[in-house]
Amino acid sequence: MKRSILVILMLLIATLFSETVVKDGYSVITDKLEGSKVTIAVPEKLSGNLLLLAHGYRIESADELSSNFSIDGVFAQKLISQGWIIGSTSYRRNGVILSDAVEDIEFLKKYIEDKYGKSDNVYLKGGSMGGLIITLMAEKTDNRYKGAMAIGAALTMQEENKKIELTHAPQIPILFLTNQSELKKPQDYIAQYKGVKFEPVLWKVKRDGHCNTNGKEELEAFEALVKYADTGSIEKEKELLIEMSAGPSKAVFRNGKAYAEVLSVDKAYGSVYLDLRKEDYDKLGIKLGQYYEIGTGNKNWRIKLGTTYSDVPYNFWVSFFEADGKFKVARNFRNAARPLGCSVGDTFYIKASDMSEEMPMSETDKKMMEMNDLSIQEVLKKDYAKALEIAYEIAKMDTTKIWPHTNIAHFLALNGKFDEAEIIYRKYKGTKVHNGSFYFEDTILDDFDDLKQMNLYIPEFDKIKKLYLEEK
Repeated sequence: MKRSILVILMLLIATLFSETVVKDGYSVITDKLEGSKVTIAVPEKLSGNLLLLAHGYRIESADELSSNFSIDGVFAQKLISQGWIIGSTSYRRNGVILSDAVEDIEFLKKYIEDKYGKSDNVYLKGGSMGGLIITLMAEKTDNRYKGAMAIGAALTMQEENKKIELTHAPQIPILFLTNQSELKKPQDYIAQYKGVKFEPVLWKVKRDGHCNTNGKEELEAFEALVKYADTGSIEKEKELLIEMSAGPSKAVFRNGKAYAEVLSVDKAYGSVYLDLRKEDYDKLGIKLGQYYEIGTGNKNWRIKLGTTYSDVPYNFWVSFFEADGKFKVARNFRNAARPLGCSVGDTFYIKASDMSEEMPMSETDKKMMEMNDLSIQEVLKKDYAKALEIAYEIAKMDTTKIWPHTNIAHFLALNGKFDEAEIIYRKYKGTKVHNGSFYFEDTILDDFDDLKQMNLYIPEFDKIKKLYLEEK
């Protein structure tokens, strides 16, 4: 009797975290599982097929875990209509996560099969870091999966203090779906293939970028993977390019600017989608590879029109059209949504400008950066006084540069002189830095994220964070 009551209580507790939304022909379940969040799309009529998703790298400082995926997209809707269950996990943490991510996906598989019955066929699909994760899973000798599709797989990514080595001996079919600008890593993997049954396959998407594929291309590749797993037959070096349109332009042009609404904000990756089209940029004379101005209200930023994140240095702004025609505003390994401070429906403008490429570093700039590295080393040793001494010297080397004052403020705060630090935090608020790419407060908030990862965040920083964010 006691056991029955315990089981009932556990089920009741589980329902407190679980939520079900009924759609046309399927339901979407969200829940918490072993420290992660999970999202599962379950059709009314099940076919016995299950697809498990593995997402890519998300910055450690992201405020929340997310298991969301594009349920309304072409790819998911086609599979759901065929009776496939699709499941996604946030993993238990953000950042680089490989071994634990494998375990989290296997937790998800068990959760789904405990709830909906054992699946006849279980497939894997992952992008970027997720592509590496499912490749690792495909290589497991005790394999319980039927096939894996890795999109833009980051095959050389490593976790800190955990050496990951690929065996190049997958036990199940792998299809690498890769943009033409990123072919080398999957080519190298296939060249070292050591298996005997299913040789890995590389399909090239004739478009530059990273994971820059659309639902139609992914669907064609996935259907070929399923056939490969069933029959052993597949076209091994196919090229794909299926163009998708986001529809006609809705931009409003006024005084040399194009105005467009925010369509969505991706909290997991910190990206923002604007209702813009390629023809809007053509009309303004903004060409691929050029920097231009993006803004809202009385704030604006310097941003590049590129094809992928790595078109700009770490931290900087980039924008590009994705394979499905959607326009993304992002930063390379940083959160773009926070400095923009936007919500769905907000209006932004773009305009051509004479904003140049990055200026070459002078000898003074190089020396300043070298000394900056030294100051950070002193911080890691918790010698804040020495770090401050170096930071003050850096500031004297070029008094026109504002960025050294960010570190001076941080080091003062860490050295117990928060009142002095606060003066600097307030003094430069609203000032542009790095050739117009950022506001002073944007860089401070980024630094706070880094300090938190380094276990150097102090409670006093909350006051500055609140000051900066309350006016977003």
